[in-house]
Amino acid sequence: MSDIPEPVRREVRQEANFGCAICGNPIIEIHHIVPRSEEEHNDPERMIALCRNHHELAGPQAEGITPDQLYEYKKDPYNSDLVDYDFYFESETPLVEFAGCKCQLRDLDEMSILSVNGEDLVTMSYSDGVLQFSARLYNQEGDLVAELNENEWIAYTEDVWDLTYNGNQFKIWHDKRDIGIEIRYNSDTDRLFMRGNFYKDGALVRATPSKIVFPGNNQVIGCTFIDCGGALALSTK
Repeated sequence: MSDIPEPVRREVRQEANFGCAICGNPIIEIHHIVPRSEEEHNDPERMIALCRNHHELAGPQAEGITPDQLYEYKKDPYNSDLVDYDFYFESETPLVEFAGCKCQLRDLDEMSILSVNGEDLVTMSYSDGVLQFSARLYNQEGDLVAELNENEWIAYTEDVWDLTYNGNQFKIWHDKRDIGIEIRYNSDTDRLFMRGNFYKDGALVRATPSKIVFPGNNQVIGCTFIDCGGALALSTK
């Protein structure tokens, strides 16, 4: 896990208007323009928000994007004053559909979409048309292998098989046939669809397109959550 203080992370994210400074991709990592191999620091003036691809191109061994170029992107990020990407909502009350359950998000709202054994695994916040997405993914052994914090990719280990972001679809795989989480946005209907396989304390909570199935042959189907501050709170114990 990264040791970058959260206030520094937020400053770097806000500076880039919550997207990659180069392309606007909302799934980002924090890059040290001055590598910590040269100087141990968490100075936001020498850090930048980048998507995974541009982060790799800006690495000290990549010889792709120079530090001077990165400083220019810091001054003039892709998202100038308004986040403009495919997870940007036009309505004031976007509807999230998660495994057949509907969760209404209102402006300035924050909602726990899925909580298992007292821990929020999927959380969303929404303000001024901008969706901030947080998630925690564990493997079957109970190890935290991937984490998103307000769209920032802050953990990535060899236990995660792959991560892709293509336009209005975002996926993380546990392995080739095991999707950890998928998020898909339909701009025509202004709806966000999610599904995935969530492990917690060794148990599997499976979110299919139509329902949630968890140990004990328990199921949740077709619920609607509006103005309640939280959605699904499950127990696998």
